[in-house]
This record gives sequence, structure tokens and C-alpha cells, in this order.
Amino acid sequence: MYLNKKIVMLGSLIVANLLYGSTTSGVVYATQPVLVAVDEHGNIDTDYTQSVTLSTASAGTLEGTLTKTFVAGRAAFTDVKYKATADNETYTLKARDGILSDATTDNITSEVIATQLSFTTQPNPTAILSSRTVDFSTDPIVKAVDADGLVDTDFTELVTLGENGLGTGTFTNNTATATAGVATFTGLTLNHSTAETMQLTANDEDGTGSNLPLGMSSNIVVSSNAAPVNTLPSSPTVAENSANTIIAGISIADSDGDSQTIILTVTNGTVSLSGTTSLTFTTGDGTDDASMVFSGTVANINIALNNLTFTPTANSTTTATFNIQTNDGKGGVDDDTLSINVTDQLAPTAPVINASNGTSITGTGEAGATVTVKDADGNTIGTAVVAANGSWTITPTTAIANGVVLTATQEDLAGNTSSGSSSQTVDSTDSDATLTAGDGVIEPVKLPSTADTVGEAVSLFDFTLTDSGTGDGFSTDVSQVIIHTSGTADFTKVTWKLKGTDVSDVTGTYDADANTLTFAGLSISIANGTSETYTVSGFFATPTGLTKNQTYIFSINGDDDLTVDQTKTKMSGTNSEVNNGTGTKIDILATKLRFMVLPAN
Repeated sequence: MYLNKKIVMLGSLIVANLLYGSTTSGVVYATQPVLVAVDEHGNIDTDYTQSVTLSTASAGTLEGTLTKTFVAGRAAFTDVKYKATADNETYTLKARDGILSDATTDNITSEVIATQLSFTTQPNPTAILSSRTVDFSTDPIVKAVDADGLVDTDFTELVTLGENGLGTGTFTNNTATATAGVATFTGLTLNHSTAETMQLTANDEDGTGSNLPLGMSSNIVVSSNAAPVNTLPSSPTVAENSANTIIAGISIADSDGDSQTIILTVTNGTVSLSGTTSLTFTTGDGTDDASMVFSGTVANINIALNNLTFTPTANSTTTATFNIQTNDGKGGVDDDTLSINVTDQLAPTAPVINASNGTSITGTGEAGATVTVKDADGNTIGTAVVAANGSWTITPTTAIANGVVLTATQEDLAGNTSSGSSSQTVDSTDSDATLTAGDGVIEPVKLPSTADTVGEAVSLFDFTLTDSGTGDGFSTDVSQVIIHTSGTADFTKVTWKLKGTDVSDVTGTYDADANTLTFAGLSISIANGTSETYTVSGFFATPTGLTKNQTYIFSINGDDDLTVDQTKTKMSGTNSEVNNGTGTKIDILATKLRFMVLPAN
């Protein structure tokens, strides 16, 4: 049992109530913390074997092995250090094992001890001419810092700037006394005798304290005559057939400030400058030119080059080149070439999917494009490259089920993707049903005027429906039959009936405007691989006002005049019209004599 125990710091904590007066930031403690588990009287519990962890709530970070296990009631740390965020930062250490009371040190001061001089603000310009006095537009700032870049605010020595070139450098205003570790220079000038690359140096060799290593600035390039420098962007991309696309990021520079002559040459297109003010042209005029030569100051040339525009050659995706040669007239020349990618950025039209039975999917698209076919859930069915003739074919490993809805997109060679195609529903059913002339009625058949009851109805016209049975296993189901009518007789005087295997005396509806006779609400089902014959019969519902030999003509086409269940076997699409020849004639049979004219009086 751990009763009335606590963790305390050993060492100077016991003696001075403070673990360290100060530590050096980022450096392993010279004296490492040791903890003991004690009772309320300060006696060490040598059986205590828990693990204890050091932490800090201060701004800096505690590093090293921060968890140790008690051995004989003691936990000794070996490599702990504290990295501050600023010089003279105070912090505390806390020890916790989750069982006993925490132990916390008094405040500790973390000191930053400079180990180097660092140019935190670089001098500018960094390209100068030899034997010319340069007044730096940006004066350097040098700081005394440790390895983590923290400023030693106790550093107050004199810092002197020099240079490490082979030539001779003459400075003015190159000394500054550091305040709180920062030496700020103002009005620095340099005249360097030799063309070379060198750096400014910073030292604290003022006879005070120990000297830090020399600090080095970034490179300063000293040249005899500063050649002009062209700046070009990364290769831009413009769309085929675009016009006046802005090409940003083109400029020139010359540290001597010399006026320049520019030669611009473009292939596969033309360029237009953003302006021509104060420029002198010897070739071209700055607008839609494939080549131009002009002169001016650096400032005016840069105004012209800034956001110039490029127009590629029409209907071409050949990579264009933009060459700029800048000449300062004193032997300094810079010649650079920029590649301009001209790409097809127009998405292709949507591909076309043909009707499919699910074993093969075909269609048309843009030659060379890749077509991707997906189902309604976004699952990819397959891909195909469009052939030179514009056709494509995908053969699924497993046939696509009947009724699956397919759409397609195509990606052209430039990576542009089309919108989705019109959908196509997989139809694995056969289209082999036919309608042919029946053989039960020898047309034409006369309709006698005496046939005026349903029992006296005469069979006038028949046709045979056949499901050819080529493998889908489905029947051909018909719910409506439309017969086209013509002739000289009045169809409204007759009651028309349809009968057959699945139909028993269904009455037809005559439409005088459409000249059709419709038998609706049918449940005809022709089993796979079988045939059924259906007969149209009629009797006179109104047997008066008839004229002998007037005709009733019927015609029907199986592809157009039947309502067929499209989820089962469908009509073949190759059916021909079936009719009753010259038509059924009205036959009037005399049954009595009748005075048509009576004698007078």
C-alpha cells in the first residue's frame, strides 16, 4: 500500500528549494533531476517501482527520456533538456506517476547562449558591378543566435561586416553594436574590386568575450558588366483555337540600368504586347506579330511584356515557342525560349450506345477516344478505344442482365471527357414473332344481309401469330390488335368480333376518323416456339339500308398494329401487311316479294 507518500525532487531541490538557477536552452542539463518516493516524514519507500514522467506547462518543449521507473524508490533522469522559445524564459518541471502527489520545481530560467552570428535580413541587391559603389537598398540585420535560431538577448558586442571575396572590398557604415542580440546596419555601402561571387561576413572580434564563428550572408554576385536577365514562367498551356491568352510572368532585368533591344520570335502563333509606349520598333508593331524587334528602357519594356497575349495558329495543337533575346548593347545578352503547350481542351460529344442484348455492347464515338460504359449504379461495365471508323465494341465477361440501364462517356486523347450518352436498356429477349395470313378463312368471304345475330356471325378474315422460339424462353404476349379498314360499305352497321385460342368473341371498336377497328383488353400469349390463329367475324347489327356488293377491306401489319409486352418476345420488325384481298362484299339474299310501287286508287 502507498499511504501518505509523495514524490519529491532530490539534489538541489532539497538543499535550495530550486532544481536549477538557470539552464541553457537546447542543451542537456548538467545536473539531471532525480526523484524519490517518500512518506510524510521524508523516508524513502525502497519498494516503490512505479514509472514517473516529467513535463512542463511552459511555452518551450521538454526533450529527452521523460519517463523513468523507480528503482529502490529512486528515479534518475539522464538526458533531459529544455528548448525555450525565447531568451530568459522561465519554466517549471512537474513529476507525475498517477498514484502519488505530483512534485513541481520552482521557476527555472532558460538562457539562450549564442553560438553563431546569423544574417536574418539579407543585403540587397545581390547582383552588383565591380568597382562601383553600391548603396544597399536593404541593409542587413545580424543576430546572435543559438543552434535553434533563438536570439541571445544578453549579447551586446560590436559586430563588424566584411566580405570573403578574393578582391578588395571598401565599406562604409559596416559596424553596429548589438542591442538585445540584434545588430542593425544602416546606410551600408560597398565597392568591390573584382568580378566574382562572394558573401558578406559578420564578426564580433571586438576584444570582448569569446569570438563567435563568422556569419555568412547569401551570395552576392559581382560582375564586370551585368548582362540583362530574362525571366520566363513555366511552360503555360493554352487551348486550341483560343485567342489572346495572357502569358504572365515574362520580364527582363539589368542591374546596370542599361536600355535594351528586344528580339521576340514566335512559332505556331502570334503575340501582342500589353503596350508600346516609349518603345522604338524596327520589326513589327507589337500587335499580332510572329516576330518583332524593339528598344527601350527596362521599365518600359517590362510594361510591354507584362501580361502579353498569345494566339496559337488555328486548328493546330503543335507546341509553340516564344524566344526572347535581350541585348544591353555592351556585350551583355540573354537569350531564352519558352515552350507554350497548345492542347485540345474541348470535350468530345457524348458517344452513342446501340441497342444491346447484353452479350455485346456496341456504339460510335470519336476515333481514338476511350469509351467507358457504366450501369445505373455507376459500376463500370467495360472500356473500349474507338476505332478509326468511329465504332467501338465491349464484350462483357458475363452477359449483362435484361433490363440493366447503360450509359457511356468518352475521353479523348487530350484527356477531355464528354457528358453522358443517352441511356440504353439491355434487352436480351428475342424479336422473332411474326403475323402471317391464316389458313382457316379463304378470303374474300361475303357477308349476307341475313346474318343479323351473333349466332349468325360470319368468319371473314384470319391471321396467325407465331413465336419463333429462338432461345429466350419467353412467350409473345399481345394486349391489343388494331385492324385498318377501307372499302365502300358502312362499318358501323356491323358488330365485329375477334376469337381464337386466348380470345372468345371480343367485340371490336370502330373509329371512323382513324379508319381502324380495335380489339383491346386482350390476353393473348403465344408460347415460345408455337403459333395461334385468330379470326375476325361479323354480323349486321343494323341490317337496313344495305347496298349489295359494297366492300369491307381489312389489313394488319404485325410490327405496327399489335401492342406487345416489350419485356418478352417482340415482333420481328420484318413483318408484312396481311389483308382480305379485294374485301368482303355485302350479299343481299331475297326472302319475299314486295310492291315498290302501288297502283293508283
